[in-house]
Amino acid sequence: MSYFKILSAISLSFFLTTSYSQQESHDYFFREIGWTITLPYDFTLLDLNNYAMNIQGQTPDVEDASEMSADMMETQTMCIAIKDRFNHFNITITPFDTEVDGSWEKTNQSAKDQAYRTMTKIMGNEKLDTSTSIEYIDGLSFQKFQISATINGEEKVDMFLLSKWYKGYDFSMVALSINDETKKQIELMLRSSRFN
Repeated sequence: MSYFKILSAISLSFFLTTSYSQQESHDYFFREIGWTITLPYDFTLLDLNNYAMNIQGQTPDVEDASEMSADMMETQTMCIAIKDRFNHFNITITPFDTEVDGSWEKTNQSAKDQAYRTMTKIMGNEKLDTSTSIEYIDGLSFQKFQISATINGEEKVDMFLLSKWYKGYDFSMVALSINDETKKQIELMLRSSRFN
């Protein structure tokens, strides 16, 4: 599979549309979780109204739908930011009540497993490296799951999932990058973000 086809498949699997709304570097505050980020200057926000219209009525292609809770239907996309078709991130929150939904850790592990299976399908025979760690953002600890792949021995693709059970939500960020510059921009954005 060619490098371009692999990257196209990765991008298409994470987004169903490519309509953007042009923005300059701005601060964004997410009231539900009390989080402020400064969007890197060369990222644009996806028009969520247009995005919602494009995915309306479509069913996600999930192999193991039984692993996903019914609350996934209540997931709220807070932000989808795109630098280009191969470098982007999204931030979501999903209501999560341990008395109803069970263990957040178990649910989070299922999300990691699903991300790995998805990347395995997309990348085919390419070697995947995974790592799990704790990342601190403004003093709060997040679980970080990273998947890296090298395509044709040349180009590196990094995908990471940051997640935390916070203020009654499963709070997640998924980022995809194909170059170190973009990866560093996203990491700097996270390090400089603030929680109230």
